[in-house]
Amino acid sequence: MEIVVSGAGPARVHQRLFAIATETTMVRIPFGPGPQDLGDLAVRHRVPGADAILWAYRNVCVSVDGQGPDVDVEPVARTIQRFMVAHHVPRVAQCLPRVERVDRSAGQINVGDEWRLSLALAKITPAESVMIDLAEIHERDAGCRLETIRVGSLAATYRAIAPGTARVDVRVVDRKTLLSPPLSASVQILPAR
Repeated sequence: MEIVVSGAGPARVHQRLFAIATETTMVRIPFGPGPQDLGDLAVRHRVPGADAILWAYRNVCVSVDGQGPDVDVEPVARTIQRFMVAHHVPRVAQCLPRVERVDRSAGQINVGDEWRLSLALAKITPAESVMIDLAEIHERDAGCRLETIRVGSLAATYRAIAPGTARVDVRVVDRKTLLSPPLSASVQILPAR
């Protein structure tokens, strides 16, 4: 089972569902329509020995896979859906972890230089209530531009290893709701001096 909660709304969740459902090496996409009354959009993959349902409900994408000839994942999916409906919050943006600011040591550096990224959480967001992950976003054909030197609870230090623009995805995930505001920071990396 995989549950992805988006702080950026339903469109991001639908993109996630389509990405999972279409990621295949088969000639035909192995998913077909799922139960019509499950979430906002559902697809199902049923082959001998396996059953899987993926669905989106508001800002949540759920994938439930079952292995074995007698496994029916639909009752599990329906239980999860009932839980989500019962715990629906009308204004999800009010439940996002609050980040006061994302600080960068510089907007432009040279290959070989160090770059520091740090977060300041709002006072209403205790550090123990969130999980934090700072990871470089790799663009197609660009490869890695930063090397991680140190990662702390609210900061990370990198070394520039290739010229171009490097972007770091800043994930501040609420431990209870799994919500995360869409945050990132970038730095322009110039050739070595």
